[in-house]
Amino acid sequence: MKNNIIKLSATSFVFFLMVSPLLVSAQIENPLKFSTSISSFVSSVLDYAVQIISVGAVLGFIYSGFLFIKAQGNPGEITKAQEVFYNVCLGTVILLGAKLIAKIIVGTLNKL
Repeated sequence: MKNNIIKLSATSFVFFLMVSPLLVSAQIENPLKFSTSISSFVSSVLDYAVQIISVGAVLGFIYSGFLFIKAQGNPGEITKAQEVFYNVCLGTVILLGAKLIAKIIVGTLNKL
């Protein structure tokens, strides 16, 4: 009996979730503020990615600087700090390169 009540309540909840948008006459706005084209969607997503990952890059550079200071001449620690610095630089270059390529593709598609 308890199992049937759980199934019934779960089914009712799912039905309510499916029907509730039909009952509301409000218009839902697009949170990303782009038009319906795929090029503007890609551009918008990359803009948000650059904003988020740039904060991570700054934190990565700060962390690598901290590792350099903490190394105090220890070759193993300095190698680790150099690897972190290299990886942060590489990730930043890849992200900005992807954004550049996407901008070129969007510009080309808009000209067509």
